[in-house]
Amino acid sequence: MTIAADSTLRRLQQETRIPHERAGRRRLRRALRSGTLPRKLYTDWLAQRFLIHRVLEREAAALADRSPVVRRVRDHQRDVLANLRADLTSFNVSPDTVRPIAAAAKLSASIEHTARFSPVALLGICYALHVTGDGPRAGVQQLCRAYGLEPGPGTLYVGTGGKHRDADACAVERAVENADITRLETHALVAVARTTYVLAAELEDEVFPHVVPKRSRGIGLAMTSEAT
Repeated sequence: MTIAADSTLRRLQQETRIPHERAGRRRLRRALRSGTLPRKLYTDWLAQRFLIHRVLEREAAALADRSPVVRRVRDHQRDVLANLRADLTSFNVSPDTVRPIAAAAKLSASIEHTARFSPVALLGICYALHVTGDGPRAGVQQLCRAYGLEPGPGTLYVGTGGKHRDADACAVERAVENADITRLETHALVAVARTTYVLAAELEDEVFPHVVPKRSRGIGLAMTSEAT
C-alpha cells in the first residue's frame, strides 16, 4: 500500500523534530553560527562531511536506475559534493586524501547498510544531513570575518543553511511524487533519518569534543577544552 507525499513529509517533520532541535544546540553548531569555531576544526568537519556525502552519492548512483527517489538523492548529492570540494580547496585541503574518523566510518556504514536493505530510505539520510538545525545562513558572515573570507568558496556548504529545510522538504516532495512508496518504506525512511541525526552528532562531538577530566580529590569538575 502506498501513501501520499505529504504524509511522508509530515512524518519526517514530526518524528525528527526533537533531534532537529538538538542539532541546532550542539557545541559545534553554536560555534559555527558565532564564528568561533577554530579554522582547523571547521575544515576537519567539512572534510568528514565530504566523505559522508561521497558515500551517499556513490550508493545512490549505484541504485539510481531502479528508483526516481534514489535518483533525486544522487543528483542532490552531486551538487553538495561540488560545494564541499570547492570549500575544502579554498582552504588548501585535498578531500581525496582525507581519511574518515571513527564517527564518519560509522555513519558511512549506516549509509551502505541502508542502500543494501532499503534504498528509498537514502532520502531520509539526505534529509537529515541538511535539515540540521542551522540558523539563517549558518553564521556565514561570522565565519567570513573569522577566517578572512569573501562569501563563496569556503562557506558554500553552510551558506544555504537557512534554506536547507524548505529546499529539502521540496526535494522530498518531488522525489516521492509519482513514486510508489509503501508504508514500510516510509517507516524505514523516517527511522533512518532519526538515526542519521544521532550519528551526525557523534561526528561533531568527535571533531569538537568535550573533555571531562578524571575526578581529583573527590571533586568532579566538568571542563570543556577549547581547541585552537
